[in-house]
Amino acid sequence: MGVVSPSTLSRWERGEEGLPVEIFEKLLTSMSISYNEIIASKVDINQVIARIEYDYQKNKTEELKKLSLCLLDKYHQARDEFSKVEYLLKSAMAMNYYLDLSGVDLSDDEYKKALAKQFEYVNY
Repeated sequence: MGVVSPSTLSRWERGEEGLPVEIFEKLLTSMSISYNEIIASKVDINQVIARIEYDYQKNKTEELKKLSLCLLDKYHQARDEFSKVEYLLKSAMAMNYYLDLSGVDLSDDEYKKALAKQFEYVNY
């Protein structure tokens, strides 16, 4: 059973629609990726989610933008594949919430392709 429809995932990839954290978590599960596998040594995924949710609920778009860009920068600077995937997913969460509040997509086509590649093995 699929987590999201191909059209929903496609709209998310194009920045036309947000993706709830619950669905994102199910996507991780369907790819057999645990939170423990994507936790950075300095930034725990639960802290990232809590910060994203707090900023989102308080409508703090500038803070969400800063966090998104910080995580995106870490993604681009990551040298090993594990870190790249970790920061790809963390930045995707932050940018998704920022997009929902601001209507501004911070990602480029290259980033979206990398994100889509991570979801290639998700069964629809």
